[in-house]
Amino acid sequence: MEQKSPITCCADLNIHILGKPHECKKGADAGFSHTFNTPNCVLRPGGSITVPWPVDKQIDLHGPYDAESFPHKHAKIAVVCPEEFVGETGQFLRKLKEGINSTNEKAPFRKGFERKYHLNGCAFTFHAVKRTSAALEDAYKDASLEALMEKPDLAVVVIREQHRSLSDSANPYYTTKARMMAQGVPVQIIEIETIRRRDVEYVLNNVSLAMYAKLGGIPWTLAPNSDMAHEIIMGIGSARLSSSRRGAGERVIGITTVFSGDGQYLLSNNTKEVSSEEYLEALTRSLRETVTELRSRFGWRAKDRVRFIFHQSFKKYKDVEAEAVKTFAASLTEFDVQYAFVHVSDSHNWMLFEPSADGVKFGKGTKGKMVPQRGQCVPLGPNTALLTLSGPYQVKTALHGCPHPILVSIHEDSTFKSLDYLARQVFNLSFMSWRGFNPSTLPVSISYSNMIVDLLGHLRHVKNWNPETLATALKERRWFL
Repeated sequence: MEQKSPITCCADLNIHILGKPHECKKGADAGFSHTFNTPNCVLRPGGSITVPWPVDKQIDLHGPYDAESFPHKHAKIAVVCPEEFVGETGQFLRKLKEGINSTNEKAPFRKGFERKYHLNGCAFTFHAVKRTSAALEDAYKDASLEALMEKPDLAVVVIREQHRSLSDSANPYYTTKARMMAQGVPVQIIEIETIRRRDVEYVLNNVSLAMYAKLGGIPWTLAPNSDMAHEIIMGIGSARLSSSRRGAGERVIGITTVFSGDGQYLLSNNTKEVSSEEYLEALTRSLRETVTELRSRFGWRAKDRVRFIFHQSFKKYKDVEAEAVKTFAASLTEFDVQYAFVHVSDSHNWMLFEPSADGVKFGKGTKGKMVPQRGQCVPLGPNTALLTLSGPYQVKTALHGCPHPILVSIHEDSTFKSLDYLARQVFNLSFMSWRGFNPSTLPVSISYSNMIVDLLGHLRHVKNWNPETLATALKERRWFL
C-alpha cells in the first residue's frame, strides 16, 4: 500500500500512506487477533434442546424456547387498517398465519406464525380506518378505540411510509401506539409499502418473530456460561430528539433494559427518559428498583455473587458514575458484588482488514473483499479491544466500504475486568435481537435501550401519554421492537 501512495480519492483529495498497517497475528495478547465462535442457542428451559446458529430453521424444527409454557396459545390480534388497504392487508396476514407454500425446504417461513411458534390459534379482527372529513389522527383514533373493545393480545396497525414525516402528535405511528399501549396492548406497525414488497417471505419471517416477542414469548436464549454469579446486564440508552428535522435536539437518556447472563430479556425498567443532568440520580434509582425485583424473583441468597455489567455507547463513563455505582454496591452488604462499565463505540479511527478475504458471492460478482469475519477480536491493551460485528455478509454491495469495528473499553474503576469475557459477551448479545433473524450490529443491551429511549421521547409529545403504563402489563414484553 505504501508503494501506491499517494492515492487519489476524489478531486483535490489525496491520501499519503506512511508506513505499513499493523499485522495482527493469531493470539489473545495485545495487538494479536482471535475469533469468537458463534454462540449456541437454547430452545428449551434447562438446555435440553441446544442448537447452533442460525436459529431460524431450528425454531421451525423444535419451536420456540417457551413453547410448552407460553400463555397466549390462542392469540387475539386486532388489525387497524385504512379501508382502502383492507384487501392487501388481509392477504398479507393470511400468509403470516399459514406460511408460504414452497417445495424448497430452505425457503423462509414455510410453516407460518401458528405452526412455527406452536400456537393453537391466531384470530384477526379488522377495524377499518375510515377517511371522511375527519383528520387522519381522528380516523385512526376511532378505529383503535373500536379495536380495544375486543381486548386483543396484540394490535397490528397499517400506515403509509409518508406518515412518518408528520409531527409526533399527529402521526398514527405514535398516537396509535400510545393509545393501545396505555391499555396494555403492544403494537406491531407495518407500512403498506412493506406489505407490497416482492420478498414478502422475509418480511413475514421477521414480523412474526417480533410479534411473538411482543406477545411475551421467548423465541430463544443463549447457552449460559459456567460462571456461578447472578449476572445482570443493564443497557443505558440514548437518543437525540428534536422538534424539527434541522434542530440540534435534546439528548435524553434512559436506563431501560435488563438482561440475564444468558441474554434473556428480563424487564424494561420503568425509569422515564431523563435529561443528561438527571441521569446520575436515575441510574441509582434504577439500580435499586432492579435489585429489589430480581432478588425476589430469583431468590438470591446471602453471600451470593452478583455481577452488574453496564453497556452504553453514547459517551464514555465518568468517574462520578463509577462512584455512584461503587456507593450502591457497598450498600448490598449481604452479597459479593462485582461491576463492570463497558463502553461500546464506533466513534474511533481504527480499521481492520483481512487481506486474504475474497469476499462472498453477490449477484454475478462478490462483495466484502478484505472484510474480516464477524467476531474478530483484537485486544489493544488490558482494558480495550476492537471487535467486528459486521462481516462480508453484512456489506450491502461491492461498492460498500469496509465496516468499522467497534471499540470495547472497560472503565478503570470496574471491579470485574475480564476483557475477553466482556468482549465475547458483547459479541454474543448481537445474536439476541428478536427484531429479525440476522445478527445485529450492536448488542441488544444497547440497541434495545436506544429503541426504547427514542420511542419514549417521541411518545411524550402525544396528548395524554403516560409512560407509567409501561411499568405494569408491558414491563416484561418487548413492546418497542
